[in-house]
Amino acid sequence: MEKYMIISPIGEGSFAKVYRGREKYTGRDVALKFISKLGKTEKDLYFLRREIDILRKMKHENIVDMINSFETNNEIVVVTERGLADLYQLLEDDVSLPEETVQKIACQLVSALYYLHSHRVLHRDMKPQNILIFPGGKVKLCDFGFARNMTMETMVLTSIKGTPLYMCPELVDEKPYDHSADLWALGCILYEVYHGKPPFFTNNVFHLIKMIGKESVKWPKPISSDMRNFLEGLLTKDSTQRLTWPDLLHHSFVRTGVKVPLLTESIIGPLTQPPTEEQRILKQQQIKAKGVSRGPSKLLSKFMPDEHRKDIQKSPGNKDKNQKKTKIPTIQNNEIETPLLQPPPIESKINQSTHIPDSLIIQEDKFVSSVRENVNTSILTNRTIDEQQIEQYAEQIEIITNEQLLNLLHQESFYKLFEIIQPIILSKLLECTLNGASFYRNMMKIIRFILQSDMDPHLIISFTNTIHIPDLPLKHLKAILDHSTIRKEPWFAHILYDILIVIRLWFELITAYTLQQLDEEQCKFYLIMSHEFLELTSTILNIASSLDYNICCETLMILIILCESYEDASPLLCQAWYDPIHLDKCQIWPAIAQLITTSFKSENSNIEIYNETLMYTVATMAALTYPSQCLPDELLEAKIKVANSLALKLLDSNYTAFREVWLGQYHTPKCCSNILKAMYGMCLSTPRFSAFIFDGSFLSNELLSLLRGQITTEESDFDEAIELSIHISTVLIKQIILQYDNNTRIDLRNQTTIKDDRKFEKLQPITAHIAQLAMTTQALPQRAACALHLVYAIACGAKFLLNPEEYIDSLSTIFVQSECDFIVRFPFNHGLLDGLIMLIFHIVQIDPQKSIGTLIDCGLFYILWQQLRAAFRSFYPNSMNEEISLITTPDWILISRDGIHQLLQLTLELFFQRMHKCLSLLIQSESVMFESLSMMLSKELTEQLDVKSSSFLTTEVITLTCNIFMFPFSIETSETFLERTLELCQRYDIIQKLLWVTMTYLSMDRIEVPVGLIAQLSYYQESMNLNLKEIGKKNK
Repeated sequence: MEKYMIISPIGEGSFAKVYRGREKYTGRDVALKFISKLGKTEKDLYFLRREIDILRKMKHENIVDMINSFETNNEIVVVTERGLADLYQLLEDDVSLPEETVQKIACQLVSALYYLHSHRVLHRDMKPQNILIFPGGKVKLCDFGFARNMTMETMVLTSIKGTPLYMCPELVDEKPYDHSADLWALGCILYEVYHGKPPFFTNNVFHLIKMIGKESVKWPKPISSDMRNFLEGLLTKDSTQRLTWPDLLHHSFVRTGVKVPLLTESIIGPLTQPPTEEQRILKQQQIKAKGVSRGPSKLLSKFMPDEHRKDIQKSPGNKDKNQKKTKIPTIQNNEIETPLLQPPPIESKINQSTHIPDSLIIQEDKFVSSVRENVNTSILTNRTIDEQQIEQYAEQIEIITNEQLLNLLHQESFYKLFEIIQPIILSKLLECTLNGASFYRNMMKIIRFILQSDMDPHLIISFTNTIHIPDLPLKHLKAILDHSTIRKEPWFAHILYDILIVIRLWFELITAYTLQQLDEEQCKFYLIMSHEFLELTSTILNIASSLDYNICCETLMILIILCESYEDASPLLCQAWYDPIHLDKCQIWPAIAQLITTSFKSENSNIEIYNETLMYTVATMAALTYPSQCLPDELLEAKIKVANSLALKLLDSNYTAFREVWLGQYHTPKCCSNILKAMYGMCLSTPRFSAFIFDGSFLSNELLSLLRGQITTEESDFDEAIELSIHISTVLIKQIILQYDNNTRIDLRNQTTIKDDRKFEKLQPITAHIAQLAMTTQALPQRAACALHLVYAIACGAKFLLNPEEYIDSLSTIFVQSECDFIVRFPFNHGLLDGLIMLIFHIVQIDPQKSIGTLIDCGLFYILWQQLRAAFRSFYPNSMNEEISLITTPDWILISRDGIHQLLQLTLELFFQRMHKCLSLLIQSESVMFESLSMMLSKELTEQLDVKSSSFLTTEVITLTCNIFMFPFSIETSETFLERTLELCQRYDIIQKLLWVTMTYLSMDRIEVPVGLIAQLSYYQESMNLNLKEIGKKNK
């Protein structure tokens, strides 16, 4: 830093701060980007350094020049040339630019992208903020934080990078993409520069995704045919038809201004040349292989709209910590004063469209015809002025613009109208007249369109708060369900459907926010509304089954949304919702059973509607019973109780038909994963359901067929279904072990003796296939699931082939290359790393000669400790270079308490076998292992270990940690080695921690090792201090 002077801040993001600076000896203006290392893993730092390497190699007049880069203890600093402004700032001043200027910018950006793509580099974050303006109208690309250098073997990518406004259709659909994603973003930028806003622009991410995927580009002002053709080519939704190299260079809009660099012979396989036939085949293979999504969509939770315009709310990730909590609508008309989070849609497997089903459209036409036929009769001519106004609003609501809708929601007279009609509208409906039905449906139509709009959620919730949504529709719903006369009316199904849509839209709006952000009163209101709907569910299903099964689907949809919302709730709320006694009282399961078994028996059942009803039923059962990955540990028990309740019902002879219909959907692609989810929850909840699975043909036929790829699932569900099937098999093995050994902990050194057990024999073909999968799958969670299964199989005495060196080596590669998206919760409170650690430890014990060297040399042992440190979220240095303890709750999803114990046992074994190599890892500069070991002795972690474990485990962890720390003092080492060890011990307060854990947790018969370690440390530290004093005296 001595070469640069910081002048003023330029900007600050989530990961870095940028300052304007000056080079001291040349006076050159520079930009200094300070990227903090704090909290970053080795993998994070690797990618940061990769960005710097990419930028350093890029030498082009339209790519920002990197002047220097260096690292401090806490930061990585990148020095680049500084522009006058960025393109985004230019647009803020001028709104839009003339076509001539746009053309000049286009030529320069095409030149820059051609250079990048010819070097097989994708930028992946093209946006106006990353285009700098320099004197003379020159523009340069900057910020290569998401850039990726594609190897010759890589034809497509899958990780979601970039800014949503500039993402191509294949990216928002989470499909594989290539360099043409940069070209789509270029089209968006040039469109924005000319028109003043991007081609697809909204402040709602969900709506934006739909616009990018479905809507066509609009051209609001005159544009030359050349420029329009150029932009249309770039903004083609089908990536295979998108304008790309080399045709892009020769387009009439840019060909005279593009500068094409000569490619050197060292550049192999530039992306700017048409692919060979071999490359085309490889690309199609990768698209097919990588096109399988790893579970639910991550895009909506990962991105919110950028601050693209001043009137758009800030991203929730950057919200002011002093903001008040968002208020949920209550019965009172309270104004909501703070901006709300953008509400993402609920990630459900079922289409949540509010489009009226075909079976209701015929009735809808009849209803409209009846109104038109009677328009001149006394039935409708006696309408009040309020009714006529509501009708006018209902007619206009479909065609008004967002601006007009915004004005409407700010009109006091509009709210006053609802205030007048609400006390009378139910009584008019219960008169069972066409006039009353028309009046009510018009009101619900207005509410529905407002709830569906992409207006500011703050404003929509304020509106619903004022007109008493959802408590008023719920009150109306109960009234019409209890009214036998109105249920005979031909339009009753429409009234029921309208009410359900409004209730569902409200729940979607509110459940988009975490319930943990709401205060006690707001949570209570939400729970009351949820329970009021739950108590009406069985009645709705029973009545609707004779009207239209689409109404049943809408009802089940709301249940799914509610279940997903309570996954993020407090333990108290979650337990109140997942209450098996209350669910039984509400007759949910009997109503669902009757729904699908009655429709199955009915001769007049429409097969399409019946199949859709089954799909919703299967999804509802999964939503109520599946212990999902995002469900916190403390909420797991409540959901398992519901799973147990359903499991016992399915085993009841009265539910045989229901169970058979449910299992019969396993071969339906849209249902397969949801059936496995419910099955997983029920197997975990009771051994009786596991016994049912063993006794039938499902295990040996359906489950094994899925693992072999013989069962078709939705592409997006494939990985999830595989993981679920592996975990279900593991649960079944555990049930066998528990018959012979009540010890819940697995110890492969003392295997359970399984006598002639037919259940275990039934599982052996599955275990053999999982052993093959453990060597071949490229997904880390699947590898981990396979490892855990094999550990339990070994405990039962199973035999299978597994090459130790090949397994360990391939696993280290998977850790580095695989993007680990957790999909399925591991059973029995295991973490993702547990099975891997236990299986590696077993391999080391069986064949130490082949496995230990590979384990250390390939880096897997070190990677495991890196993962452990990430789970601890441990120490980081602050600006004063002091060590601060940051323990909160360790990430038990990554590694469990037993997993920590197993890793320590593995580490001790490796120290005995390869002491010198392990010691060098212990004291290496980044101190990953030493730091993590020091955490084992901290008060915070030992208290966490003691929460769910016996004192035995805590004592074992402390003792094993002390044994590992004793190694540096048990052999003759160099002075430098000893000084480094003592320095680390002082940094992490090892003596103080040892004293505390010894006095708190250890009995007299277990204190020998820690006391000995304290004595060793005290002796060496005292000797070092004396040596330092002697050296000081001599120097004087």
